[in-house]
Amino acid sequence: MNERSILLSKVFSLSNFQKLTPKKFYHSPPPSFSTEESISKLNTQLPPKSAISVFFTGSPDWPYTDLRKHVNLPQFYEGSKTAISVVSGGIGQRNVVLLENLLSEDCRTQIATLLARGQIETGSVLVKKDDVFFQFIAKSEVTRDSAKIDLVSFSLNGLDKCIRATHEYQQFNKNIEEELKVKGPVLKREDFDATKFRTVSANFQELHPGRLVKEEDILVTNYRFEKSGPGDWQITGVRHVDTRHSWNWFRRFKWKGRLHISIHLKKPFLTVLRYDIMFDVIWISLLIYLQVLAFIMARKITEEEEAKKKIDNDGHQGSSPQRSENKIMMQPHLNLNVSSFTQKDGEGKAMNNGPVNPDILTQIIYKAGPT
Repeated sequence: MNERSILLSKVFSLSNFQKLTPKKFYHSPPPSFSTEESISKLNTQLPPKSAISVFFTGSPDWPYTDLRKHVNLPQFYEGSKTAISVVSGGIGQRNVVLLENLLSEDCRTQIATLLARGQIETGSVLVKKDDVFFQFIAKSEVTRDSAKIDLVSFSLNGLDKCIRATHEYQQFNKNIEEELKVKGPVLKREDFDATKFRTVSANFQELHPGRLVKEEDILVTNYRFEKSGPGDWQITGVRHVDTRHSWNWFRRFKWKGRLHISIHLKKPFLTVLRYDIMFDVIWISLLIYLQVLAFIMARKITEEEEAKKKIDNDGHQGSSPQRSENKIMMQPHLNLNVSSFTQKDGEGKAMNNGPVNPDILTQIIYKAGPT
């Protein structure tokens, strides 16, 4: 074998590289805070109306609504991510003056009060624009002259770095596989960049999606945007919610699982969310159908048993011991032809054949018991 060539198995062998010890990127999420109502009243769940819209249209916002007529939603969503990033960064730096053009006066006052009381952990309050993976409008009030929108955003710290590292690692492996198909199972040293492979592998192991969803928690932000006339949007309410304390384990697992699938399959999160909702609707519908079917079958069986029991009771009440003893038991050897029975008069002479007289039939009843 050529000394300048290397086997693919050696290329991907971990023994050829320095053992990587990925550092934890987990940080304590900021405690929940709000400039308006209490944290327990904040909306952190996808409303049923928005979930149905995702199911049918692939978007949390229904088409042909007054909101879409007055607001350019794609542009609003994109601009809101930048606004959230700037506002959260200013809060983290305790620089409320920097947010004068973005926050209303009342909102700035509330944030300054929360900072003075120490109710906001400034070290980890920052929400990066590229770490926001899902947004929906919880409530909106739109008129010709004004608009008010409560925007809910889901973000995960380190998500953008994780996506880029994962896609870079997948693309590198894909390129290697394509070269192997063309050049065979053996690669030359000049065809393989070992330094790049070490860098890509290190980044992937440090920012692995499995570690990200395990060590990090989703942060839910609820910002209220208001606009009057042709002016710019202004934020009148800022709320951050830590899902570790507001979501149960199943909801956290489900949302993190959706995000994990989105990263690995390189699919937009909305697409994965739509498919997952479809799957939930299918299995829930199937479960309901089976329950209804079981109920109908049980009811039918019960009705048949009751009908049978009623027939048995009616037959038992209509028969008496005396009547059962005097019942005519027609035995095969008797061969009695009632229709040809001949009536006779008192002198023993045959009379005309005809219908049998019931009084005469009573004289030939056979008293029979059980045979």
